[in-house]
Amino acid sequence: ALVELLFLAFIAIQFFYLFGGKSYVWGIDEYITYSEYAKSGFYELIKVAIVSFLLIYAIANSNKIETLKEKKIFRFLSAALFIEISVILMSSLKRLLLYVDGYGLTMQRFLAFALLFWIFSVFLFFLYKIFLEKKNSAFIFMTFSLSIAIWLGINIINPDALIARVNIERFAEGKKIDPYYFSSLSDDAIPEIVKIFKLSADEDIKKQIAIELDLRYSENRVQSCEIPINAAIDSGYTQCKTILFSEKIKKIKEKIPWQSFNLSKEKALSALKENSNEIEKFQIDTWNKIAADCKNSA
Repeated sequence: ALVELLFLAFIAIQFFYLFGGKSYVWGIDEYITYSEYAKSGFYELIKVAIVSFLLIYAIANSNKIETLKEKKIFRFLSAALFIEISVILMSSLKRLLLYVDGYGLTMQRFLAFALLFWIFSVFLFFLYKIFLEKKNSAFIFMTFSLSIAIWLGINIINPDALIARVNIERFAEGKKIDPYYFSSLSDDAIPEIVKIFKLSADEDIKKQIAIELDLRYSENRVQSCEIPINAAIDSGYTQCKTILFSEKIKKIKEKIPWQSFNLSKEKALSALKENSNEIEKFQIDTWNKIAADCKNSA
């Protein structure tokens, strides 16, 4: 009960800070960034939730609750603590949404959403165990089943594709994205990434993504050369030669044996082939500049 009073005082005093969002970040006298506001608060509140769970779990398994009156009091206090933790988790969720709004979605932020959902569900299951006086084995089974369900759900959602889609949509709304982060995503994200070439948006961002895709599917990832271009070509070096992106994709598809067929890669290559003209436009401009630099160096 004392811990819950402490949490209640914390929530009451920090309510504006917990749910202030953009207005708080922009209105504070001392400079604070989205990441500082979201990250620090997120991890602190997650720790509070875990400690609270360990507290009620230890009390529930202490064999100190014997009479019906004690059971009723413990159920009431557990429900009250669950409500307070839910408020704290909602604050964490709001901070995380604010972070995504400011900087876009990444794999770590996606997994943070999954973690919040898992913690909230575990608390809910434990409350169910307390009120219906279920055994610990039933709670453990529900938690294990929840973990499996979340793992399956993450695979069904296809997080890499979701991350690319969310960030491209943000870009279409005029918000900033990190084009280099896309190179760390799997083939699942490619059909979403290439949608950027259909947007009438920042040509520099499109160029960066096109070059990253070109390098991603190149055998030689060198972007510049230190030797004259003619000597490089005569010697068989390819770093100063331009191979059209559509030809690269065609060769990759031809080299893939049927035993190595992968649906995600097939979809990615098909999407790249459909958008190869747009990618080649930026690719040729970039490689012509590199070739000119090589000649100038010579």
